Amino acid sequence: MNEEFLLSVEEFGLGLLLLGETAMLRAWLEAHGIGWQESVVRERLSAAAHSLTTRNLARLVTEGAATDGGLMLDASLRQTLQEVAHPAYSLNFARVKENEEERIVFHVRGEKMVLQKAQPGGYRLERMPFDLGTLQAQAADFFRISPSFAVHEHAEFPLEQFERLSEATDLPDGLRQQLLEDREAEVFRGSLTRIDYPESGAVSDYGCLVWGSRQRTWLFRLLPKERRVRLCPSDPQGLREELSLLVEGRYH
Repeated sequence: MNEEFLLSVEEFGLGLLLLGETAMLRAWLEAHGIGWQESVVRERLSAAAHSLTTRNLARLVTEGAATDGGLMLDASLRQTLQEVAHPAYSLNFARVKENEEERIVFHVRGEKMVLQKAQPGGYRLERMPFDLGTLQAQAADFFRISPSFAVHEHAEFPLEQFERLSEATDLPDGLRQQLLEDREAEVFRGSLTRIDYPESGAVSDYGCLVWGSRQRTWLFRLLPKERRVRLCPSDPQGLREELSLLVEGRYH
């Protein structure tokens, strides 16, 4: 059964504090324009504490309990936030349309994954069993992957030619012309990437770029070590293959 939580920025931040993730809390607040001024942070997190207790997502504990601030998170919310804070890896879906960026992230840990999606003033978190079909359905809707807009051609060419498509001599003329036309008539562009978390910090070496025009959706696999780009089928099966490669860590 899926578990869903709607949290404000401050409630999310308080959750990190109660987990002992002080460094992550600082970065989180700064990313949302909240400077680390103790009085300001205390005031905003105090309001978040009241909100969480009112919604039975946290409770006051007796003095001496091993928690910060006299609060204990609901067990399900605590587990969800732990999996967001320390996933094995994350899958990031990002899309820009009409200068508006939208992003959803799946944090994967063991047999569970947590969907994190921004909403006004905060985030929606949904904890669910890991399922490739769910990922595919979410990505297909997010990136408009369907037979109606699919490109079925395969091609591989140097990254330099991808950056200057008019000079992409490794592509058939007709395919290059379609790419040039669709780039000029772009409806959205996006990316599907895997984020890993080694000790040195988050890294994202592999992923796909997605372009959408009125007629077609294009899916490009980035091969940074080879400095090449692979045009992949942008139908549902092609999307599933790209997701499988990212999930299994065998992207090449």
